[in-house]
Amino acid sequence: MDQRGRSHIAALMRRDLMDAVRNRTVLVMVAASAALGWVFRTITVQGVRFEPGEAPAFLMTFVIGCAPAFVGCVMTLYVMAEERERGMYLTLAEAGVSLAEVAAAKLLAALVATLAVEGLLCVLLGLPVGLAVQALFLSVPAMLPVLLAGLAFGLLATEQMASSVFAVPITLMATMPLIAFLSAGLRQVWWLMPGGQAAELARALCGMESAAPPALLAGLMVAWVIACGAFSFLAHRSAAARLKAELDRAR
Repeated sequence: MDQRGRSHIAALMRRDLMDAVRNRTVLVMVAASAALGWVFRTITVQGVRFEPGEAPAFLMTFVIGCAPAFVGCVMTLYVMAEERERGMYLTLAEAGVSLAEVAAAKLLAALVATLAVEGLLCVLLGLPVGLAVQALFLSVPAMLPVLLAGLAFGLLATEQMASSVFAVPITLMATMPLIAFLSAGLRQVWWLMPGGQAAELARALCGMESAAPPALLAGLMVAWVIACGAFSFLAHRSAAARLKAELDRAR
């Protein structure tokens, strides 16, 4: 990528982060994440069903799964669908900004915003500093499949109504690892799915037995990142072809 492309990405990323701070939907989702965190924190403090080490692992899993779906994917899936519907990408293309640059900026901005919200949640949940740092490090590879899937769906969505349908698999990816804490049968299956590896690694970090060796869990996590990256690449090719056709017609 040349200097011009990097400059476009940096400018778009700054714009996306500033828009996120002013976007009421993003702010509401941050507030919702905090409220859910308070609920789960209360459950872990007052509950009696958790085994030793299971409560902090549950809270770590919440931090790792909630913020990407609630905040990161709003900045990709929903915002991209809205911008696409308003014709913004056609305007940017006419100005020489490629869709790949737009997508890269969206992904980087969502990654930064998600990490910031996860840090806030770690503080609100009262996670020990050591576990909070481990959760943030673990969250980077763990959130990428969710963010990449949100990016892919954002590229595929041509209007805002479609984003509601695309949000369903994102929600499942975020919530199922938490539900797996309550269901041994579901856990036996979901550790293979996106987000499941992060939940099992959180268990291991909290001194509990994981469903598989950490090396295998890490390998599966990388595999899901690659798979969702390939999905987003194919979605970009399709969206770029549609955008090129629109640009040709406009000319």
